[in-house]
This record gives sequence, C-alpha cells and structure tokens, in this order.
Amino acid sequence: MKRVRDLMITDVITVDAESSVSLAAKLMKDHQIGAVIILEEDKIVGIFSERDLVNRLFSAIEGGSWGSIQVKEVMSKDLLTASPNQSCVDLINSMNERAIRHVPVVEEEQTT
Repeated sequence: MKRVRDLMITDVITVDAESSVSLAAKLMKDHQIGAVIILEEDKIVGIFSERDLVNRLFSAIEGGSWGSIQVKEVMSKDLLTASPNQSCVDLINSMNERAIRHVPVVEEEQTT
C-alpha cells in the first residue's frame, strides 16, 4: 500500500499570512506550483491555491487593485493536513469528501 511519503512533492513554498496576493501569485508562477502554504508564527494556518488566485483576480477586476490585498484575506482556511505515513487511499478519500485539491503534509509540527 502506498503511503503519502512515497508520492509527496518536497519542493514546498511558504509565505507569511501578511504577504501580498501578488507575491504568492509570483511564487506560484516562478516555481510552477499550484499552491503556497501559509505560515503564521511558524504554524500552518492555510493554503493559497490556484482557486484562491482566480477568485481574487475576479474580485480585483470588479473592485480595484489586488497588489495591496494580503494572502490571509483570501486564503483557503478549510485546511486538511496529512501525515507522511497516512495511506494514499485514505487521503484521497478525505480530499474528495471535502473537495480539497492541495494538502500540506505535516510531520512533528513541521511542513515537509
């Protein structure tokens, strides 16, 4: 049985919750990743995903500039985390139940 550890991506980008949406978008583009993990006082508090970016873009078009908006204002807060030892089947089932696409893997209070 495959474990999360066997399949996980180890190139993880993190930003502070106070960072701008434009910084998160630039990091996603530069590193060709679909999500950025949000840290606040070294704890995972959310994830900023492609969906959050698209939603923010549409709001910015209607209401003005997006450069000054902080990640914490628009990040996904419904956060599911996984253990590296968790079975992939269990994780996929949890992701499908909650319609989540990106999951930080946490081991001993750290992002891996």
